[in-house]
Amino acid sequence: MVWRKSVLCPAHSDLFCWRCRCSKHGISLKKEIGVWVDNSGEYLGRFMVHLDAFHWVQRDSYLPQGSQGLKAVTKAKLKYDPVELDPEDMLPFASEKPQELAAYSVSDAVATYYLYKKYVHLFIFSLCTIIPMPPSDVLRKGSGTLCELLLMVQAYQGSIVCPNKQSSPPLSFHKGHLLESETYIGGHVECLESGVFRADINYKFRVNPLRIQRLIDSLDRTLEFALVDEQKVPLDQVTNFNEVKSTIEAALVGLRDKPNIDTTPLIYHLDVGAMYPNIILTNRLQPMAIVDQSVCAACDFNRPGNQCQRHMKWSWRGQYFPAKRSEYEWIRAQLEYDAGNDKDGKDAGKPFSELNEEQQAAKIKARVKSYSQKVYKKMHVETVEEREAVICQRENSFYVDTVRSVPLVLS
Repeated sequence: MVWRKSVLCPAHSDLFCWRCRCSKHGISLKKEIGVWVDNSGEYLGRFMVHLDAFHWVQRDSYLPQGSQGLKAVTKAKLKYDPVELDPEDMLPFASEKPQELAAYSVSDAVATYYLYKKYVHLFIFSLCTIIPMPPSDVLRKGSGTLCELLLMVQAYQGSIVCPNKQSSPPLSFHKGHLLESETYIGGHVECLESGVFRADINYKFRVNPLRIQRLIDSLDRTLEFALVDEQKVPLDQVTNFNEVKSTIEAALVGLRDKPNIDTTPLIYHLDVGAMYPNIILTNRLQPMAIVDQSVCAACDFNRPGNQCQRHMKWSWRGQYFPAKRSEYEWIRAQLEYDAGNDKDGKDAGKPFSELNEEQQAAKIKARVKSYSQKVYKKMHVETVEEREAVICQRENSFYVDTVRSVPLVLS
């Protein structure tokens, strides 16, 4: 097979760009051999699993943006300092200390391997047992998509028809003005008690004695897991096991016998990763649970004394064009008249009535936006309103049951 200059790849500047070469000859590598390249340049395969540890670091490591490099992740997650070498010393080390340069080169591969084996592999394949997606998608999809798929699995097992996603109409109005976009202000966390607690100021703690007793009962198993499974230290090599156990047990017994403590607190970390499941469980928020009076009027549970409605306040935020409704109607009529004479754009030459709703809405919004900028000297106005919604408490509970069962399934 002879390579000709006429099929040189202008995009990749490669003499042997097999992607462009196959595309020129109409060959689909995804169909022929099951391997392809996505838009980000990542190679994917139908019969192979490609798990990138960096995707796990970005989504599931809970490390800040500046600490997601391999060196920082190794220190934070694997608890050891990797081999580091100044770039200016690489050339002298290649001739004078080749062993140290080789150790530096291998250290990144070793750190990546152990990071994958300890955190990525078991975690992703465990999620695959409850989420109907291949491992590569489970690793790369967002948490909202994974939760949605998990809900669909639970709905299928319960013979529940999944509702279609609600879509807003392409054109909507607010007080006579055409809306450019509308949304809601996202949920926020309300702490039980605000303030910064210092380690030198006493604070009253209330401990649950039953939870402490569970820790005491499982103390042997916990210490054995920490030594054998995590630290890889056999129990027969530990000389002070009983001494450490008795010390920890005495501290736990003190907490159990005196649950109300007034002492100086230590610095502790609270994981708020389960914020949204907690909101779902507390307020019983479920898909299709926000109803109006017409739905409640046709419900069999809408009787006096039934506490099946919950009124909740929420904040609505919208951006609308300053043009008035009369101006909007005039612009729409003008657009219907001269849309067929428009020579620009993808839909040039088509009558306005032959366009679908999305295309008509796009043209109307573009024309109203241009008109508002010329006449009112601004493109949109933003407003926030507090509204009240009725939450139905009689919906199917499998949404809440799914949220509750996720920690049990993962454990």
